[in-house]
Amino acid sequence: MAWRNRAQLASFNDALTWLKANPGNYTGPDALVAVRSSNKIKYGLGVNVEQALNDHAGAFLRAMQTDGRTETLAFTEVDASLATGLHVHGNRWGRPDDHAGLALMRNYLSPERRRFLAAGGISYFIGDGALHYAPETIIEGYYNLSLPHHTNLSLDYQRIQNPAYNAARGPLHVFAVRAHVEF
Repeated sequence: MAWRNRAQLASFNDALTWLKANPGNYTGPDALVAVRSSNKIKYGLGVNVEQALNDHAGAFLRAMQTDGRTETLAFTEVDASLATGLHVHGNRWGRPDDHAGLALMRNYLSPERRRFLAAGGISYFIGDGALHYAPETIIEGYYNLSLPHHTNLSLDYQRIQNPAYNAARGPLHVFAVRAHVEF
């Protein structure tokens, strides 16, 4: 997968220059808004590989990279990512409609974005003016339990090391329950 977006975006280098010229004179993503004056191109490349290992299990590998020079207006802020995981069907333990999974993901920010955030910049999704950069690492495990009457209940756990790419935070533990019912 490849993408190329053209939109009115702020570049992190322009926003960093604005921050230095206006020290302490901003709130929120003001630096990004102040330098968002023309259309810029944002591009990226991604790959997804899925492989059945046998009748009961499969694995995946996903990777992506963006140019990282301009702000993110949608989705999560990530400029490079690598993820891998394993998915197992419940046939092995007598529950053929159940499945479980385990994944590991590592997300990175571009040098331009890191410099902007470390200098006090704040973006729409991350940044508090004190970035101590470290890649964000996520370990996730889930179990999807199949219940009668077209109902599934999923239990999910995520451990996020360096949430929002800040080594001064974390780890963060996220627990989730999801119910799916078909009528």
